[in-house]
Amino acid sequence: MRKSCRSISSTDLEAIRAAVKDQLPIAGLTHTFYRYPARFSPSFARACIEKFTKPGDLVLDPYMGGGTTVVEAMVSGRRSIGSDINELAVFVADVKVSKLFPAERRELARWADKVVPSIRCDEPAPQDSHVPRNMHLPEARWLRKTISLALDTLDEELPTSKSRRFARCVVLNVGQWALNGRKRVPTASEFRERIAGTTHEMLAGSRELNDRLGPKTTKPLLRKNDAEAVADDRKIQQYGLADLVVTSPPYPGVHILYHRWQVDGRKETDAPYWISGTKIAGAR
Repeated sequence: MRKSCRSISSTDLEAIRAAVKDQLPIAGLTHTFYRYPARFSPSFARACIEKFTKPGDLVLDPYMGGGTTVVEAMVSGRRSIGSDINELAVFVADVKVSKLFPAERRELARWADKVVPSIRCDEPAPQDSHVPRNMHLPEARWLRKTISLALDTLDEELPTSKSRRFARCVVLNVGQWALNGRKRVPTASEFRERIAGTTHEMLAGSRELNDRLGPKTTKPLLRKNDAEAVADDRKIQQYGLADLVVTSPPYPGVHILYHRWQVDGRKETDAPYWISGTKIAGAR
């Protein structure tokens, strides 16, 4: 059974065209938590959701990437489903849509302001079961150790899985800034300072998200799926037919490093998976 199409006015279409042309930097809510490749503007997703659906309707993004659609659907009072074959995308989107309690925010601020500044590179590093590709190179080796030491503090210093995942996303954000395509790798002091600043910026975005949510807001359903398997996912089937699909599908023949960074002269590393604690796309 097909759902009937909703009519849209010329004024609404003009608003969507304006959103398509929006050139403003991505900002607000939790949209800046991680620079996921091929993101589209939140204002475009917001305009489509507001003009083509009503509160309570179901919005689907089968190539959700960094979660722009599900964040905008959530704050607009719509139910939503996000799916992606990349586990890193699911991780980032989940952090973006997860509400933090005040106690969790306080512990994260303390971690950033007190614990991370105490990390020193002369301390023994944890024995990692996986060393990310090309992170043994001279330009990146010290940063790998600093990141490893920061991640090693999470279980002891942060009380909940949500707060630990949030902190991993902070390190992911700062690691991308420090490593991906950089001609000069920042110093340990710069890295620690960036952790503190980024944590507080992300906590502000999280608070903004919470303030926009109603008491009965439904958290999006996030699934790791190939887009071809979305229709066969039983949890997705329980939601029924989608009222709107808002997505940015892959571009045929275009090579985008969705899950890798480039370090030390464009050498690829899978460090994002190591930091986020997720599996590389396609790995079992």
